[in-house]
Amino acid sequence: MMQHSIRIMQNIQKIVLALALILVLQPAMAQTYNGSLTLTTQASVDAFNFTEVTGSLTIRGTNITNVNGLSGLTNIGNYLNIYDNPALISIAGLENLSSVAGRLNILNNPSLTSVSGLGNLSYVGSIWIYDNPSLAAITGLGNLSSVGSDVDIHNNSSLISIAGLGNLSSVGSIYLYSLPSLPSLSGLENLSSVTGSNGGNFFSPGFILGDLPSLTSLQELESLSSVTGYFGIYLMTSLTSLSGLENLGTGVSHLVIAYNPSLTDCCAIQGLLETGTVSTVEIYNNQTGCDSETAVLEAICVADSDGDGVYDDEDNCLETANPDQADEDGDGIGDACDACPAIPDPNCATCGNGKYLVCHIPPGEPENAQQLCISLNAANNHIGNHGGCYWGYCNAGLVANESNPHTKAASHPKRGYDHTQGNNTLVETAKGNVYFFEISPNPATDKINLHLHGHSDDALLYIYDQLGRRVWMQQLEEAQSSLQLNLNLDNGIYFVSLISNGETISKQLVISK
Repeated sequence: MMQHSIRIMQNIQKIVLALALILVLQPAMAQTYNGSLTLTTQASVDAFNFTEVTGSLTIRGTNITNVNGLSGLTNIGNYLNIYDNPALISIAGLENLSSVAGRLNILNNPSLTSVSGLGNLSYVGSIWIYDNPSLAAITGLGNLSSVGSDVDIHNNSSLISIAGLGNLSSVGSIYLYSLPSLPSLSGLENLSSVTGSNGGNFFSPGFILGDLPSLTSLQELESLSSVTGYFGIYLMTSLTSLSGLENLGTGVSHLVIAYNPSLTDCCAIQGLLETGTVSTVEIYNNQTGCDSETAVLEAICVADSDGDGVYDDEDNCLETANPDQADEDGDGIGDACDACPAIPDPNCATCGNGKYLVCHIPPGEPENAQQLCISLNAANNHIGNHGGCYWGYCNAGLVANESNPHTKAASHPKRGYDHTQGNNTLVETAKGNVYFFEISPNPATDKINLHLHGHSDDALLYIYDQLGRRVWMQQLEEAQSSLQLNLNLDNGIYFVSLISNGETISKQLVISK
């Protein structure tokens, strides 16, 4: 009996010791803090032992230098406030934080150089980052794809990068202003939608870019298609163009483009204005051409891809700068990008050592076409004296001259190209089908006559300009042997293609008025 009592006493002692050990270790175990908590000293930060705070967490103290003590924190039920910390250099230590239900406030931390340390943050209600004069970069937010309310970044005088926002595709509202050192919007390439929620910000919901004197381009906003509410661009002293906003379409109700002293090109918003869906438009105090809604709507907005001062719709070399537009052979392709500047045929191509490509068609034997690489004299002899021979590659259509995108699409082994002048010969395609059509007059002014032979029922006739843009399309009937078209086209070289039985033959058409 005595031994049994002793055993009971020993077991009770073990239980008491275990309970005491649990009580001793309890502060080190994971806990949830119910309510809001403010940490004002480095010691209180170091002693922090919670994984979750159901209310707001505020870090505010004159001697706080780091937040390493928050490494176990995963969730905050309301705001995370990091402000008025003159000695805080980094917020590394928040790597396990995944959710901030309210706003992330990083404000007035004069020594803070980086906000890296938030790499696992996948949800945040809104973000305010301002009055941090040493902050150079916003990084480490790559796990955020959306922010339900506003992103407000302003008055950070040393900020040169917002690349950490690179995965954001949707935000409620976004405000970037008073960032004198920010050179680009790199980090907003994936932003496609601004939904119009601002979470109590004193600005109207929408998108504001203001007072960014180092910013020269908006190209990073090419994915932006929808902004609900206010859209404003103002006090951008170095911005010359709104290029990058071409895809902006729906939702904008109030547009302000003002006080941008270098802005001359507003063509990117011309389409938006033409929709008539923007209820309030304020465009003023910019350069000529962008100083009113009327000026933007009346601007001639044509691209100049090579920057040579000649718009693409008139440029005879789209991708090679040639302000003089020199065209020795008069074939509509500028000397700067013409493979054969002295030969008036867009199909002409060289093959090195001063020789030229010619497709030789033996008389009566189109199936035995031969690709030749010969001297200029020999090439001219073949073209002039052998019916059916033509410059360039056999059965490949036109050579892809730089200024003629259509010819790139036409370069296909199943396509034929008839280059003969005067009486047209039949063209045999790769499948052995023989088609024929004749254009007259050629050159033409407005009207052309087509004489057709051998095409299938429901054949298609296309006409393209030198930029590869389709300017005419018509379906043909099998019995149709002639067709008259009144094209009303501008002067230039065009390409007429007949598609029949899955194959295409093409001819060059010159419009000269």
